[in-house]
Amino acid sequence: MIVIIFLMGFPGIIGSIDGCHIDIKQPVDNAADFYNRKQRHSIILQAVCDDTCRFTDVFIGMPGRVHDARVYRSSPLYRKIRSDPPLIAASQHLVADAAYPLMTNVLKPYRDNGNLSEAQTRFNNVLSCHRSSIERAFALLKGKSRRLKYLDMGIADKIPDVILSACILNNEHLEQ
Repeated sequence: MIVIIFLMGFPGIIGSIDGCHIDIKQPVDNAADFYNRKQRHSIILQAVCDDTCRFTDVFIGMPGRVHDARVYRSSPLYRKIRSDPPLIAASQHLVADAAYPLMTNVLKPYRDNGNLSEAQTRFNNVLSCHRSSIERAFALLKGKSRRLKYLDMGIADKIPDVILSACILNNEHLEQ
């Protein structure tokens, strides 16, 4: 039975979640917080998408230095998943990468320390296939809204609005 589940995929997957850095002009105030691990200034777009690469949830605005797990814990989505009643039913799941916390509704890969069983390796491979939709969604977003490759905006408060608009337009394009 387990083999059939692994071959067919996971039941109850409603989306994939990940963070994406949007490179920005160095902020005048607090530039160090926006300086990310790739030695660029960025703002983080955390998004959930479905299997058609349509964004179903976005959280925008955390500085580039912040880790994906902390962004997630700061997001309204995290609070809604943990609320009573939860936003997502116990039988539904988001797939995430290793940076995210393992939760009832959030599946992440086993840590590969070189000793994974065959079943754990298959689990990671199937999870990776499901997670590829969020990577495709980010690529489509930056491909359609090329301005998101680097935002040189004087009014930093409006950056999240520009990114949100691009996400909305991306969804509109996918529906056509």
